[in-house]
Amino acid sequence: MDKIRTGLAAYGMSGRVFHAPFISTNPHFELTAVTERSKELSREKYPDACIVRSFGELIGLEGLDLVVINTPDSTHYEYARRALEAGKHVVVEKPFTTTVAEAEELVALAASRGLTLSVYQNRRWDGDFLTVKEILSKGLLGHLVEFESTFPRYRNFIKPNTWKETGQDGGGLIYNLGAHVIDQAVQLFGMPEAVFADIATLRKDSKVDDYFIIHLLRPSKAPEVKITLKSSYLMCASEPRFVLHGREGSYVKYGFDPQEAALTEGVGGGLKAPAMGSQAVIDAVAHRHRHAGHGVHALHVVGLGAIDALLVAFELSGFLGRELAGFQALFNAILLVGVALGFGGGV
Repeated sequence: MDKIRTGLAAYGMSGRVFHAPFISTNPHFELTAVTERSKELSREKYPDACIVRSFGELIGLEGLDLVVINTPDSTHYEYARRALEAGKHVVVEKPFTTTVAEAEELVALAASRGLTLSVYQNRRWDGDFLTVKEILSKGLLGHLVEFESTFPRYRNFIKPNTWKETGQDGGGLIYNLGAHVIDQAVQLFGMPEAVFADIATLRKDSKVDDYFIIHLLRPSKAPEVKITLKSSYLMCASEPRFVLHGREGSYVKYGFDPQEAALTEGVGGGLKAPAMGSQAVIDAVAHRHRHAGHGVHALHVVGLGAIDALLVAFELSGFLGRELAGFQALFNAILLVGVALGFGGGV
């Protein structure tokens, strides 16, 4: 089988951490080209990949099969459209696009050209999320009644020199981290029947949303489960990453999956297949105890590693076809609620 010749649209933090290490490690892919406008930072680690100076030059390369769109969110629609029109398969980082209409147009374009179009959702492979899936699949908590997913952040200032703080389309916390927690919840419980969202700007002089709390109501796979998703840039005190409550017990997980930090520090070469499954991880790091007088078991996990997912190198699953646009519709419904509540960001 020929390798999939792949080009990166950018080599910033996303290209260095979330894409290049896995593309180069997976035997089914070849990192063929990297876009760097003026530097050659990729040369040291990936000397066999050619460096191009523009997105136009990238999609014009003969023999390139796949383009990864890992540029600022406001460019996703335009770059994905241009790549598809150039006959390339496309993987787009989350968020897919900033509107439903753009998403539907790209889905239709890819279908008309017989091309693959997918969204890169790397946090489907976080070790703690995989553990949550395992706990639910094995019914360790009994009948689940409540699910809470939180991305705590603390940055009480406006970070300079980043498009994520400028207020342009695609910036802000709900597009950045909200896309992850929404996707994970939909993976577990299906599309909701309705959505409630409170989206706000809390930091002084902020131009983007930096707080949200979302309730997904009556999800298709588990209509009785109460789902809460939240994040803020003003969460100085630690909160659990996941909290699950069932009729037979609870699961509480603190701390973040360590893969991103490890890759940021350059730990990525020579990745090997994981030696342990998620049940082994649960057995290794979790302990049960009985609450006095209640007969209820609880699982407490702190700093769970990503042993399950360390090598999942590159995933072309995402939301395909109508699911892509369907998820985008959900995302836009959440943003529309924010607008109705007085948040001034664009949809």
